[in-house]
Amino acid sequence: MTHFPRFTSLRRAGALVAVLSLLVVGVANAATITIVNNDGAGEGFNDATPRAPIGGNPAATVGGQRLYLFQYAAGIWGGILPSAVPILVRSQFDPQFCNATSAVLGSAGPVTVHGNFAGAEFTNTWYHAALANKQFGADLDAVNPDINATFNSNLDLPTCLGGIGWYY
Repeated sequence: MTHFPRFTSLRRAGALVAVLSLLVVGVANAATITIVNNDGAGEGFNDATPRAPIGGNPAATVGGQRLYLFQYAAGIWGGILPSAVPILVRSQFDPQFCNATSAVLGSAGPVTVHGNFAGAEFTNTWYHAALANKQFGADLDAVNPDINATFNSNLDLPTCLGGIGWYY
């Protein structure tokens, strides 16, 4: 009975070492996700409408807050996803359907798919660009981004969802 506290302490120390090892490995294999601003002047990420910084978002414009949020989320996902090949996400805020009770929030998906490339885990199988690039070890289509993401800029209007809006 006197050895039980020591055993528990050793188990906790071992678990802590295991968790720290996973964190180090996760950082070493972290993906670089880059947001590619696809908005035109004065819209979306480039909306210069003044807005007070909120909730840790230091940007002082609507567009700046949107871009900061996307980059912050990309940093989180990059820390989780292992890939040595950078992932490019073409992103924009565009007006989409919205009324007082329902709305399209946004959508995202691959720009290209690839199959039967060197390093593919399975033959005759289609892989979205980011996963195909990871397995191949390089960008299979450097002309195009890997993912396209569009979010609804109408959510910032008072007529959309009762004026709830995005929390940036």
